[in-house]
Amino acid sequence: MKKTAILFAACLTVGTAAAQTPAEDWGSNWFLSVKGGVSAFVGKPVGHGDLFDRTTPLLNVSAGKWFTPYVGGRLAFQGLQLKDANMVACNYQNLHVDFLYNLNAHSDGMQKWDIIPYAGCGLIHNSQNGQKPFAISYGLIGRYRLNDRLHLSGELGATTTWQDFDGQGASNKLGDHLLQASIGLSVTIGKIGWKKGRVHETEQDYQKCQAPVIVMQSNKAYERNNYSGLNSLRKRLANKDWDGISDTTHVDSLADSTATAANKYLHVIKSGKKYIGAPIYFFFKIGTHELTENAQFINIKEVAEVIKKYGLQARIIGAADSETGTPEINNRLSVERADYIAGLLKAHGVDEGHIQKKHRGGIDSYEPLNGNRNTCVVLYFK
Repeated sequence: MKKTAILFAACLTVGTAAAQTPAEDWGSNWFLSVKGGVSAFVGKPVGHGDLFDRTTPLLNVSAGKWFTPYVGGRLAFQGLQLKDANMVACNYQNLHVDFLYNLNAHSDGMQKWDIIPYAGCGLIHNSQNGQKPFAISYGLIGRYRLNDRLHLSGELGATTTWQDFDGQGASNKLGDHLLQASIGLSVTIGKIGWKKGRVHETEQDYQKCQAPVIVMQSNKAYERNNYSGLNSLRKRLANKDWDGISDTTHVDSLADSTATAANKYLHVIKSGKKYIGAPIYFFFKIGTHELTENAQFINIKEVAEVIKKYGLQARIIGAADSETGTPEINNRLSVERADYIAGLLKAHGVDEGHIQKKHRGGIDSYEPLNGNRNTCVVLYFK
């Protein structure tokens, strides 16, 4: 047991170093798995009976941690009974540490399917004869995500040790094997997700949103919309001869080339690849879709009027603060916040066909934390 504990500690140390896991993430992405199935002993000498004659029930329990969406480690126990070369039933226990690598991982760790090969080593104990040699374990785990914390998990694996594990064969050669198949559930314990990996389908759009303005009042950080998004938008739409690059204070100097400049600018933004002006942010009270200040309703009215006047398309991206609440709550909040802003725009006469809603769940992009409780609105030509 002492040797195995040392191996597990070494596995965690190596895994942490390889993944460069920060100290604050040690409470994140732990898991516990319980599975049941069958195992079959195959050794040298082969002995009596075939593979199916030696099939016995199997208990498979493991606990471990994902250091990154791709790299993990676990401590696993497998055992109950086996039938040796003479078809004699005996109890056994197999305790081992494994290195896990998820071939199908996404950077946010929220994919539906996981394909996880593993390899490790440990001790296997035969209660019949007292043998407890080192053994090598290897195999493949398949998981299907049922929700953020629960997976349906299946495993095909094998354990290889010395030939005399069952009391027969050479003591210095590998040759005794346990083949295993099991299915069960895996549950994630602690915080879920990755600080540098919450990439949803809206990530590309969201990265275009510039940071919100955070100001200090009475030594307390407070988020505020400075309306620069609308100001920039008005400048672009008011000066049709602006090329979208030059300073608008010199717009009169472009008068001789109005058509060329306007066409150049409109070609870019009408392609749908560039939004107009700076993004407009709306901020919310913690745990709600209630705006932090009533003054933001003025911004809603202005945005709605601009959309209607110029026939623009509004992309609304909801978000929440990942440091508070669970991933499920944050996903719900980001959806509700996007829905709320969309509803306000509709109430001000914006046609639903001009609104596209997206959500990002919990984020930690801004300091202080309340800057992450926002909905970002960017406007495009339809």
